[in-house]
Amino acid sequence: FEGSQNYNLAKHVPDHAHVSSQYMSAAYKLNVRLQELLFQALKIEDETQRHVLGSHPFLVLKQMKYFDTKLSDPSIGRYGAGPHTDWGSFTILATDATPG
Repeated sequence: FEGSQNYNLAKHVPDHAHVSSQYMSAAYKLNVRLQELLFQALKIEDETQRHVLGSHPFLVLKQMKYFDTKLSDPSIGRYGAGPHTDWGSFTILATDATPG
């Protein structure tokens, strides 16, 4: 799966960069809030420890298409994500009513 090499975002989604930037800003704020809730739940009150654990939040935005019944087939331009495991503390998926 080679991501943007398979899809010309500038041509097909001209506002992609702007919308993605806004999304990442909101995701960062959510990350900070979830981190605070986690610190509270674990009763981590020491500011030095909080700084060590939370001073470098790591955010990844990878937009993927999950096919409901079709396998990826690069020979016809169909790229999608197969079964995999996400890493990190939290994975937040945005879904809609459309399968895949």
